[in-house]
Amino acid sequence: MKRRALSAILLLVVAFSTPASAQDWPAKPIRLVVSLAPGGAADVGARLIAEPLSAAL
Repeated sequence: MKRRALSAILLLVVAFSTPASAQDWPAKPIRLVVSLAPGGAADVGARLIAEPLSAAL
């Protein structure tokens, strides 16, 4: 009985450890959320970072 349980556990581990097929990433546009006022320093910095980040991803 112990051997059968161990075999079942091993089978489950092997079945769920197979790699999933890769998908194109990102499938949707990525949003950069800045929670501070528009036109402020954080907004300007985010806009400067967004363009190179978009090209890199």
